[in-house]
Amino acid sequence: MSVNDSPKRKSRDSSVSRKMWRFTTGTNIKLKLPQTISMCLGNITSQNLTQVSSSIRAAIQDLTARVTVTQQFHNTSKENQEITYLYSLPDLATISSFHADVDGRIVKGIITPKKKAEEKYNDALASGRNAFLSQQVSAGQFKCNVGSLSPDKKVKLVFTYVMELSFTDTNTIVFTLPKHNHTLHEVPFEVSIFTTSPVQKVDRSISSNIIPPDHELTLKITVKDAFGPVGLAEIQPSGGVVAAFQYHPDMREDEDDEQVNSEVIFLIDCSGSMSGTPIRSVNSTMSLLLRGLPPTCHFNVFDFGSGHRQLFSSSRPYNKENFNLAMSKNENRSADMGGTELYQPLEMILKSKPLEGMSRQIFLLTDGEVDRSEECIRLAERDSHLTRIFTFGIGSGVDRNLVTQIAKKSNGRCEMINSSNMEEAVMRQMNHALKPALTELRMEWAGWKPSEKISSSPYHLPPIFSGDQLIVYLHLEQSDVQKVKNIEGTLRGKSGRKDFSQKIVIDLSTASKPSEEDLILTSLQSGRSYLHSAEGALLDTNSDITAAVEKISLSTGVLSKQTSFIAVDDQSNVVSDQVTQVVEISSEVLMEECYEEEDCDGDMGFSLHDDDEPTSLRQCIEEAEECEVEEKYEMKKESQTSKGGGSFWKSFGFSASAEEEQESMDIEQKPVASSGGPLLQPLPSSSTISSSSAPSSSLSSPSKIISCQSVEGHFEATVLPHLGGIQLEDIKGHAGFGSHFELFLTAVVLAYLEAKMQESKTVWSLAQRKAKNWMKREAATRGLDLNAVAEEAQKLVSRK
Repeated sequence: MSVNDSPKRKSRDSSVSRKMWRFTTGTNIKLKLPQTISMCLGNITSQNLTQVSSSIRAAIQDLTARVTVTQQFHNTSKENQEITYLYSLPDLATISSFHADVDGRIVKGIITPKKKAEEKYNDALASGRNAFLSQQVSAGQFKCNVGSLSPDKKVKLVFTYVMELSFTDTNTIVFTLPKHNHTLHEVPFEVSIFTTSPVQKVDRSISSNIIPPDHELTLKITVKDAFGPVGLAEIQPSGGVVAAFQYHPDMREDEDDEQVNSEVIFLIDCSGSMSGTPIRSVNSTMSLLLRGLPPTCHFNVFDFGSGHRQLFSSSRPYNKENFNLAMSKNENRSADMGGTELYQPLEMILKSKPLEGMSRQIFLLTDGEVDRSEECIRLAERDSHLTRIFTFGIGSGVDRNLVTQIAKKSNGRCEMINSSNMEEAVMRQMNHALKPALTELRMEWAGWKPSEKISSSPYHLPPIFSGDQLIVYLHLEQSDVQKVKNIEGTLRGKSGRKDFSQKIVIDLSTASKPSEEDLILTSLQSGRSYLHSAEGALLDTNSDITAAVEKISLSTGVLSKQTSFIAVDDQSNVVSDQVTQVVEISSEVLMEECYEEEDCDGDMGFSLHDDDEPTSLRQCIEEAEECEVEEKYEMKKESQTSKGGGSFWKSFGFSASAEEEQESMDIEQKPVASSGGPLLQPLPSSSTISSSSAPSSSLSSPSKIISCQSVEGHFEATVLPHLGGIQLEDIKGHAGFGSHFELFLTAVVLAYLEAKMQESKTVWSLAQRKAKNWMKREAATRGLDLNAVAEEAQKLVSRK
């Protein structure tokens, strides 16, 4: 079946006929693009003496993907060439194989310790042989050396990487290929898709059937059931089995009911450099954060400088008494603590165990360089299975490596902020952080005694937050496989104080049998290993980690920071007395400027190619690698239904946008391939995406409204001067709900925010969530129709 007929189009090199995206019905989908199209990967200053072409092939299997990139180099000069090129990868991609095709001969890359690989490469070139060296230079960058390439000689390099994917918008899997600097040509691409749950729709970020120059390719795969547990298994060539247990629990109801079982700790820099506007902005932002905390959480506040002080001896429940004390201290906070010593308060927090049934989240705000920064990063990584840290670098003098790495190693997020955008940035991350979570997670394997060793990863399971997923890998040797027909794994943990469990049974007779180069789960299981001692403790010292990473890499054939792929063509004979021309090529899109506001997601576990040190590229590119600028910050869509009826939430602006409604109509009218309608839909172009304007540094109107919210969640009468002319009499004198003053006033405030302050929703969405849950409880107690209350509130706001 074909989709989107397109006319023929000429490229710069040749006439290329666009082929249709094609797929089969059901859960296996194949998308194909033209088979031979050149792609220039970079600007070569030496008169483009080296021609480069590329093709990409991907296989997506539920939340895992394997991507194979083929690069062909052609030396069109009259001299030998040694080529070095850089290739951008997704941040958490793991290189699993590498080989060279020289005149039809396959020269396979062998994983070797990095120093030995470099020595073999140099020795091969000195002896007149072709050699190929590939290395992971950072968490998003792959480097390959081709040497020595004779005049008019061609060589084809093929490398494969694997990665985990994630869900977004509840039931949509996202697959992305990074943007590259294809200044002249387009790239052929082919992908096959298999999902356990039937595919309903596949959106794509490009309107044509090929990847144009300077375009990022994104596929959004909508499946029917995103919350069902999934079990996959593949049989290795050795006879062993790697199984993947995929969990994506449905916690939407808990999220709607604000059942957020979190311990929230604020860690605030009060050193002398924070004096003036920075500390005033922090205090203003903290006021919003304290008011937005959910009633089910515990919290604490630490100020640090040369020493540290804390609000409570340990985290306390969020109630009116503790809130008032925190607000009092917040109003009097000043930058009077001298230097910047972060390690001691961070260590003190992490040494204590998280409260039972609660996830722990730390919000770190700092403006400078701290002492013992590398040790702080190690602390964050060592406790990453228990604690997420969200970091905010204030101003231009902050240690960017510190704040980005702490967030990355602890599965949090980071942002670079200033006084003007602080409220929006911090509130945005608070919205991301304050979600229900499954904690104290562990796997139980049927058929094995607790004393028996099971090779599973990650070793320490992090919490699963609403909307997130977790994949646990299990490796069985051939001798173990012969004993069992099924593999049963049960994930157990806590949802608040309630027990949680979910079981997956994998029938080994259904396991796939891919060739060695097509293995996905095996490579992911190797690359996602948590490094731990025999007793289960995470390794502490850098030397321990380096040795462990190298050992895992050498035994599994997965590339790491400590190893390289080396391939030597023993049959080649390059004349070595000629001058060798060095050509450097980069596939990266160079950033024209550095951005003040940035955001980066943390890892979900330890990756073999993690890099703590900055790369040697210019500072601007380095910072772009660490933190991607977000053009659009999407708030998680609220549920459009409630226990009392659906129209209530729609009346408060929770309905889908016109674009989302159209997509929903597309699903209803043309749901699957078998119905005859298109399964593939184009994504909105980047021109339709805009950033929300940042609040001013002074107290903005939404902030003034939020400051009038009570701990319980309702709004008080002091909010009326900020509601654009709505008077006390409008509330009290209402014929239907005037006697329910707090309930109706709160409904009016929510209606006002939705109608008048959509551009600042990031700032007030926490207050909205808290208020609507209070309203649900209050309306149920009073026996009122919440939809009717909302409709009357909307009418009142529309008249003003």
